[in-house]
Amino acid sequence: MPTLHDDISRTMLSILETQLSRQTVSPSTLAQFAMRQYDGASLEPHIEYASLEHFKHIARTLVARTLDADADESVAYQGELFSGQLQTHYPKARKRGEEPVYIPREAMTRDDVRFNCERLRKSGQARFDHADALEAWDERRTPSDEAA
Repeated sequence: MPTLHDDISRTMLSILETQLSRQTVSPSTLAQFAMRQYDGASLEPHIEYASLEHFKHIARTLVARTLDADADESVAYQGELFSGQLQTHYPKARKRGEEPVYIPREAMTRDDVRFNCERLRKSGQARFDHADALEAWDERRTPSDEAA
């Protein structure tokens, strides 16, 4: 049985598919469009703010899972292996803490490309470091430490 979260996610995905033809895709804009789909009456300002913030959280997760080249579910990856395909949209270069805004690959500046390449390399290196640490931990274990 679909949940309200599932319904909101489907609504946002539909809006996202429409927005992909635009120059930029912003999770905040996606959240605002989705809120309008459900907004039948004016809400008390505190409730409206909290609702919008939660919608933004859902939108950030959905957009990252759909468009971020770092996401295992993106078109660029088959599981965790690079598929040879590039994303249609990538995050625009931004400062730490700023909300990502996704732009078409063709609209990227050299700074945007460098920003994304650095992110991808850091992510890849973090996975290698994690694998090395897990392997080192396993090599330090004694046979009696192993699970049965």
